[in-house]
Amino acid sequence: MSEFDNDEPFYNNTLDFDDFTPGNFFKLICGFPLKLNVIVVILCIVSFIGVIGNGLLLMVIFCNHRLRNAPNMLIINVAIADILYILSNTPFYVLHELGRPCWGYGFVACQLRHYIPQVAQGGCIFSLTALSRERYAAIVKGLESRITRSVRRTVITTSLAWVFGVAIGIPVLFLTSTTLGGINCLYMPLRTKASEAYMMFLFVVVYLIPLVFIAVHYCHIAKRLCKSTVNSIARSSSGSAVHMQGRRRLAQVVLVITLFFGVFWFPHYVYYLWSFFTKHGRYIEENVRFVRIFRYIDYYMALANSCLNPWIVFVMSSAHRNTLCKFKSKMICKHRRTFGSASLSRNSGNRITEHTYSKSSGSNQIHIIVTRM
Repeated sequence: MSEFDNDEPFYNNTLDFDDFTPGNFFKLICGFPLKLNVIVVILCIVSFIGVIGNGLLLMVIFCNHRLRNAPNMLIINVAIADILYILSNTPFYVLHELGRPCWGYGFVACQLRHYIPQVAQGGCIFSLTALSRERYAAIVKGLESRITRSVRRTVITTSLAWVFGVAIGIPVLFLTSTTLGGINCLYMPLRTKASEAYMMFLFVVVYLIPLVFIAVHYCHIAKRLCKSTVNSIARSSSGSAVHMQGRRRLAQVVLVITLFFGVFWFPHYVYYLWSFFTKHGRYIEENVRFVRIFRYIDYYMALANSCLNPWIVFVMSSAHRNTLCKFKSKMICKHRRTFGSASLSRNSGNRITEHTYSKSSGSNQIHIIVTRM
């Protein structure tokens, strides 16, 4: 799902293919000089920030035992899916922007290159769907849902999110193909019944149904929160008020992440559905600048979504943000103690000692001063 995932080979029309031998064909077609540009720099910076953010989110949850609960286990799923999506897409996006649109890594690698992002996308949205259900149970059902929200149930839920993601991505392995001796890696051949059916299936199962499911649950959550004001909760018990406030905040985090998913992945499905189900869709792409720009928006908005998710959590969730700040302060203090101990040890080891040795030789007396650092 990158710019070189099209059906048209990248070549120079002035070259004579009859003069090419199998050994130098790939080199002549794809061995153009690298072109460093602003897009490459932005891609690398954004992807680095995304990987760091998701890594920090995983570390924060694992290091704070209070955050090891049912919703955060599903947030771990989302973070892992985001890391997989970033790492499986960014290198190929960068290579394309550098002037390397050809594939050349083999058929199996081509399959995995498209299969892993599809699994990551499924794991992300199904985890968000399970999170909305968990928030619904925590806020709407309240204390009655505590019995059902056990650790075992949560583990099963997180596992099923990945099982569904892996299963839904399997058709990609059969629809992916390479052409021209491996120069092109095609995500799905356009204008085929199988690819059209699968794309419609993805739109309904991985995008439309989960978003509708989440929307319905959040309508119930909003209705419940409107009925239960903070003052009424505070009158019953201050502890329950704080607990409810934490539930509301986490529900807001999940809602914002889901909204971002819906908005940032919308261009992806618009582009592919338009390409698959409109007449001459793929041919117009090469001649219409707007379509090419929209395709870039499709690729990079989906990538940006995976990079933004962890920072949404840190900005909106005080529990995750405070844990991150404490970890940062602890690391700074540890670094200062280590640096201070090293300086003290170095200063104590650099004390100067002098020893004087005297040796008489006739009427002359020689004094030798030895300085030790």
